[in-house]
Amino acid sequence: MPLISCREEHLETVMTWVTSAEQCYAWAGPDFRYPFTQQTFAQDLHFSERYSYVLLNDASEVVAFGQCLEKAGRCHLSRLIVAPQCRGVGYGQWLTKELMRLGRQALNASECSLFVLRTNKAALACYLTLGFCETPMLEEGLRFGREVAFMVCSSG
Repeated sequence: MPLISCREEHLETVMTWVTSAEQCYAWAGPDFRYPFTQQTFAQDLHFSERYSYVLLNDASEVVAFGQCLEKAGRCHLSRLIVAPQCRGVGYGQWLTKELMRLGRQALNASECSLFVLRTNKAALACYLTLGFCETPMLEEGLRFGREVAFMVCSSG
């Protein structure tokens, strides 16, 4: 399954996976506008400023999306999402591993980090399996309170 650079036309598919304000907050945080338009979606993703990728299945359909950027000297993963109909079969792990690999190369980083809602048990399990460990919160994450975990991975 290839992980390729996301193009604007891929965003139309990703937009269909987020269908409520609660889902939007859980996926993208408090600064992402909902409801969104194609324009606000791309703006709030900082699409032109971050490395954005999509995972394609064997039929070349978009099944997952994620981004990475430099944050505190690490490759920071953000806005990871798997298509609702494709969850629970390993796409999340595949996406995360490949984002870590590509992001570390692109950003010349040895560690990766991410934020995740503590209530997102599936994502937490995925990240723990891949070697992420909860770490003291970055200052910018303090506004989320205890509902968000900051995780770092130094392996693989």
